[in-house]
Amino acid sequence: MRALVSALMKDGFTAELHEPDGNDPLGGVIDIRGDFGLVEVVSFADRLPAVIRDALAAEAVPIRSGSVLRVVPMAQLVALKLYAGGLGSKADILELLRRNPEADLETIRATWRRYRLRGLDAILTELD
Repeated sequence: MRALVSALMKDGFTAELHEPDGNDPLGGVIDIRGDFGLVEVVSFADRLPAVIRDALAAEAVPIRSGSVLRVVPMAQLVALKLYAGGLGSKADILELLRRNPEADLETIRATWRRYRLRGLDAILTELD
């Protein structure tokens, strides 16, 4: 991940590595900023519980034709954020849902229940 951050910065991007601590379910996150906004690159570093495995296996939304980058479907992204936990993830979920009012909340709830994740109901009450 450090080498990727160095390469991105060498190419003129603003990149910041957030390394995991012992309780972090992820293997680290790189924030890449530019005139395009923010892109987060998430490393699972061999930490593949069901929620992550299923997100990787889900039908990916293409970024553009020919791109190898994938966007995880909304329900899986919310589940991943709930799995990661913390105030930042909660804020991310609120922002995702506010910016995507057409999101299928029933599918998101079903995904949340499938993984027995906690906290979605409290977050949804803040959405109103």
